Amino acid sequence: MDKEDELHNKVIKEYKNPLEEHLNYKTYNRLMRVCFAILVILGMLQTYQQFKNKRERVLRFL
Repeated sequence: MDKEDELHNKVIKEYKNPLEEHLNYKTYNRLMRVCFAILVILGMLQTYQQFKNKRERVLRFL
């Protein structure tokens, strides 16, 4: 009985969930999308600030 329990425990330790890699890929993909969205938003804010400064310069000359 003890040998069977040891064998059973060994099989459980060696078992690898096939969905684990897929879930890791999903979280990695989600993280990359969030990072990309943050970069896009920062880029939009930066261009908005640049055009705001240009608009102010044009208004000063008028």
